[in-house]
Amino acid sequence: MIASRWKSLGFSDSEDLLIDLLINLREDSFSIDDELLLQSGGPVTDLSKRSLLPSLDSIRILMIEPEGELVEEVPSALNGEVSLGSPSPLNLIIQKREGSKWNTHEEICCSSLREALNRISEFEITVDCNTDTALHPGGFTGILGYDLSRWSVPIRLSNTPVPGTVLGVLWRADAWIIHDRNSGEVGVVGLEGHPWLNLELPETDGFVIPEIPKIDSIPHSESDLDHARKVSRVRESITGGNLYQVNYGRKWKGEMPGHPWDSFLLLSRSNPAPFSSWMMISDLG
Repeated sequence: MIASRWKSLGFSDSEDLLIDLLINLREDSFSIDDELLLQSGGPVTDLSKRSLLPSLDSIRILMIEPEGELVEEVPSALNGEVSLGSPSPLNLIIQKREGSKWNTHEEICCSSLREALNRISEFEITVDCNTDTALHPGGFTGILGYDLSRWSVPIRLSNTPVPGTVLGVLWRADAWIIHDRNSGEVGVVGLEGHPWLNLELPETDGFVIPEIPKIDSIPHSESDLDHARKVSRVRESITGGNLYQVNYGRKWKGEMPGHPWDSFLLLSRSNPAPFSSWMMISDLG
C-alpha cells in the first residue's frame, strides 16, 4: 500500500511565500509546465487559514465539449420554451505526464457528470495521512466549468461552446506545499517517494511587483441602449412567469495588457482575497 508523509520546511510570516516558492520552482529541476496556486490573502479566517500549491506531475484529465446535434428550431427560454433531453456524451481525455509532456492514454465518453466523476475517481490514490492538514495527496484538484452542469440536468441548450472546447481540467496532486497562515509553518505532504519531499525552504528576496500597464484602448462592448433592452426583455420574461431567475452579464472584449501573471501579482498586493487563484495550462493556451 502506498503511504504518504509530511515534511516541515520551517516557518515564515510572509503572506506571499507560496508565490515566491512557485517562482523558485520554475527555475529548478522541480519545474512543470502546468501550474495551480490557491492563494489566501487578507484577514485570516476559518475559510482562509492556508495557502496551497499542488504538484501537477502525474495524471491530467481534460473534459471536452462533444460534437453538437443539429437543432431545427432554437427554443427561447425567455418565451417559456424548454427543450428536454440529455446532451451528447461528455468526452474525457486521460493523460499521463511522461518526461516533459502530457501523453494521452485513454479517451472516455460519459453520459452524465456523475459517471464522469466516478470514472475519474478510479485514478485516485487513497492513503492514510498522519497530519492535521485535512488534505491528502493522491486526489484531484482543478477547475470544473459552468457548462458541465448540462450533464447533471437533462435540459438541452442552444448556445453551447464550440466542439472541442475544454470545459474542465483536473490533475491528480501527488504532493502539496501547505502554508499555515496562523502558525506560519510551511511543509510538504506527499506520496512516499515524491521528489517534493526532498525540497528545502529556499532563501528568497521576494518577487518584484510589475508596473501597472498602460491601457491604450477601451474594451469593446454592446451599447448601453442594447444592454438596457436585453435587461428589459429578461424582466418581462420573469414577470410573465416564464423564468424564476436569470443570470445575465455584459461582455467586454479587448486585448489584455501585459501578462496574466503580472496581473495576478498586482492583485495579490492591491486586493488580497481569501480565494485568490492562479492557473496555467501551458500547452492549451
